[in-house]
Amino acid sequence: MNRLLIRAAALVLPALAQALGAQEADEGKVPAHELYAAAFAALVRGEYERAYGLMTDLTTRYPGTLYATVAAERKRRLEEMGLHRAGRGPSAPSGRAGALVFGTLYSTWLGVGTAIVADADSDQALAAGMMIGAPAGLLATHLLTRDADLGPGRSTLVRLGGLWGTWQGYGWMAASAEPSGRRLTAAAMAGGLAGLAGSAALTRYAEVSEGDATLLHYAGGWGAWFGFCASIIAEADGDWPLRHALSGGNLGVAAMALLTPRIELSPERSRMISLRGLAGTFVATGFVGLLSLENAFDGPAAPMSLIMAGGMAGLWSGVMSGEGDAADRGAGRRSARAAEWVRPAASRIFSPGSAYPSAAVRATLVEFRF
Repeated sequence: MNRLLIRAAALVLPALAQALGAQEADEGKVPAHELYAAAFAALVRGEYERAYGLMTDLTTRYPGTLYATVAAERKRRLEEMGLHRAGRGPSAPSGRAGALVFGTLYSTWLGVGTAIVADADSDQALAAGMMIGAPAGLLATHLLTRDADLGPGRSTLVRLGGLWGTWQGYGWMAASAEPSGRRLTAAAMAGGLAGLAGSAALTRYAEVSEGDATLLHYAGGWGAWFGFCASIIAEADGDWPLRHALSGGNLGVAAMALLTPRIELSPERSRMISLRGLAGTFVATGFVGLLSLENAFDGPAAPMSLIMAGGMAGLWSGVMSGEGDAADRGAGRRSARAAEWVRPAASRIFSPGSAYPSAAVRATLVEFRF
């Protein structure tokens, strides 16, 4: 009897201990919502490898839950973009290097500009401004970015803010009545400093990818060009072409800032789209030049319309071509899927039997994604 009890205890007690241990482990494990919050925080900080690991843990521990479903989708996105094995570390040095180069050059310009504003037009004053500005900019940028979380996206956007502010300050002052050289220089300096401060403040708590910053850069340039073209087509005179170029660039940057949260493009793909736009513009310009030899135009509206249309066609072909998808990885594949959806939609819109094509075009532009 005693032997029978001992054998039963030997069989039951290990199973009971294992069950109690499993229950204790379940009670001590991290809840699903805490795991998801930690993974999301790592994702926002750009720690993609850590975020991927936490999401893997979440899907393993809590299969079938809403948190696991969302985490699986985030994991798939990271895998498509090739970020599940890439940490944030390598991005900081490249971003800081760009900031150091820009800070040195921009501070050199500030030194020269200060000499001009101070009405010291001598060669010695200009040389002194360059000699003081360059090392001062290098040292100041080094101190400001030494401990900063400065990835390539934020660095690119801050540089864009400085350049865009300089252009806006100079342009709006030039559009005023007979500005002097000192006022133009002072306006350019003030606009650049305001752009640097504003872009640095806006990107301090927001994660900005290099692709988003590149898109904003090209959107501003194309917006300014199309604004100038529209002004020439409308036969505006005086300072209005410059004003329209300034306003068009601002509209382009603002529109792309609203679209970038829904777009995933690499800098390479953005450059390829813009390159196709330039190619279309050059081809249209050459075509206009040939027609001008035959005196085919009576005014500037028609040739500028053709040049503007050539640029738009080039940009559209760049969007539809999917060129640069290999550099985009997951984002490029998403662009290709979007193009596959856009092409049949466009064919339906412009088919001979379609009704109200203009309304259909407006609907497509609202829903369009890269």
